[in-house]
Amino acid sequence: MELENGGFGGLNAGLTQVLIILPQNEGDPTIHSFWTYANIKDTFVDLDHDGSAEVIITDLYSRASKHNYWVHDRYELNGTALIPVRTNDWPVWVWFTEKENHQSTSHFTRAEKDAMWAEWLGDRTIPVVETAELRRWQ
Repeated sequence: MELENGGFGGLNAGLTQVLIILPQNEGDPTIHSFWTYANIKDTFVDLDHDGSAEVIITDLYSRASKHNYWVHDRYELNGTALIPVRTNDWPVWVWFTEKENHQSTSHFTRAEKDAMWAEWLGDRTIPVVETAELRRWQ
């Protein structure tokens, strides 16, 4: 469910708030809420062609000296949990330039990218919205 979509400054990027509502056998559903710079159609994709969509969350990393990077973070659904995919290819870092660019950057090693991303995320995980907040949308 897409809740809100708006531009962000001069980046020519849309910032979208997304809710994933997953029913459970008993009790309230599990709800994941996050913001992404990706279009909603690019957020749910079946990259490994297994019939289940992966969730791609795009963020802007702006702590690197002189450059900014789009970071595309991949998650898989496991029951009602969103599990981050950490491989040699994920998360994908793309140097934000004036020209169109979709190539993963070679400015950093995988270890450097992983360390910067872990520091950027800190203790954050995909937040679960409280049930009271869900009722606001019903």
